Amino acid sequence: MKRKNNLPLWAGLSAFFSTVLTVGAINVFSIHDDVRFVSGLFVGAITGLTIYARQKMDDARVKRARDQVTGGEIKITNRGDKRIYSLELEGDPRELEHRQEVIFKVNKIDEIP
Repeated sequence: MKRKNNLPLWAGLSAFFSTVLTVGAINVFSIHDDVRFVSGLFVGAITGLTIYARQKMDDARVKRARDQVTGGEIKITNRGDKRIYSLELEGDPRELEHRQEVIFKVNKIDEIP
């Protein structure tokens, strides 16, 4: 069973409550200022949702990087004034047909005499 990542939710909630508590601490000086408290809730909601969205985007970026398949290696070799590019695949090339993106590592080799 795959564990669900609750980090975005907890990060958003902690940002919300820390913002509301900060405004609440300021509100101690003026207890009857309801507008400041409502504005604190509003700012806290915006802050919490922003942090939540950022964490979700980071999770999606990490998942995308993990799901990409390494197709092999591109070797760049310098021989005198010529540059030779060679592509070395890892695994069966027919598996690459079903992918939208494939990552190739670039390996630069110094000049060969």
